[in-house]
Amino acid sequence: MQAQILTYNVQDLYSVKFFADELNSRPDFHIYTNSDSRAIDVLIFFDSRGVSSSFEHSIVDRIINSVRHEQKILLVARPLEITTWMTLYNFMKMNDITPKKVVTNMGFVDFTPKKMSIIEKSLIQYNYYFSQDQAQIEFLEHYNSIDNTTLDLYVQDYPDSFKSEFESSFQDVLFLIINSPELAEDYEFSRPRPQSFFKSLQKGNDFNREFHLRKEVFDFKNFTTEETYDGVHYTNKGNELIFSALSPFL
Repeated sequence: MQAQILTYNVQDLYSVKFFADELNSRPDFHIYTNSDSRAIDVLIFFDSRGVSSSFEHSIVDRIINSVRHEQKILLVARPLEITTWMTLYNFMKMNDITPKKVVTNMGFVDFTPKKMSIIEKSLIQYNYYFSQDQAQIEFLEHYNSIDNTTLDLYVQDYPDSFKSEFESSFQDVLFLIINSPELAEDYEFSRPRPQSFFKSLQKGNDFNREFHLRKEVFDFKNFTTEETYDGVHYTNKGNELIFSALSPFL
């Protein structure tokens, strides 16, 4: 895998750059703007949960339909298969975007357990401003998948150099951070999750709370199958709960 600068044309208004091996080709990649330049008031940057199972009534759809005309926004949902805090950092720096607010749900993809091949795909995003040699990789567990294949699962962590650089680069920006909802104790997954899933979920949420930024962090507890259909992505009710908490701050 070789990362490169990739360009995407936003509604024939202007182009933006990403640093990755390829752009996400799935339906949950969505970009929207109501501004004819990158001088925006609000950047909204989501992973796959911005769209979840369908665009209609998703968090992205709800935000687009509620934007006030005087607010200039750029909304980016899952531009890369592995969309993380590093993706957001690269995007803002490469495109010289410093809005008043950033709305994001980064943190889940960053810290959830992954095969090494997926970790490596994430780490290539280091190579524009940092070095992937700085990344901290921890073995989590041997996991028996549903097809009886044993997988070695790992988690990455960010070096202090990344956190301090992120904090100093965007100290004047207000971050509205949507933490990963905690699941009800009796939640039954549609497909099995490894034991390390819950620890990693908490790690991502703790990272978001401890990030030294100007921020509001939104926590959600006791999600059931009414709010999330797979323990990660949201149902219509889950989208509504998250959007309702977020909308007064937009």
